[in-house]
Amino acid sequence: MTGARRKMIQSNEREALSCAHRDQEQRDELILAQMEERGMLLERAHVIRNRHKQECKQMAKTIRLYMLQSEVNRAENKRRKAKNIGFDR
Repeated sequence: MTGARRKMIQSNEREALSCAHRDQEQRDELILAQMEERGMLLERAHVIRNRHKQECKQMAKTIRLYMLQSEVNRAENKRRKAKNIGFDR
């Protein structure tokens, strides 16, 4: 029985070592897959941030133009009112 027990222990040790190697390979594959996914997500985030910056710049430009146009319109209306007041007298 001693020989059979030793063979069983050695077999179990080999199997445990084999399982440990398999588990390590699976962890390595998982880590690589996660790193690739993270890289893709970071790239997408970069693209979205850049798009957001451009949209903000465009919006700021639109607001500036609107504000300038509003100032021009107010000045024009003021000038017209002043001109019309002169005609009423």
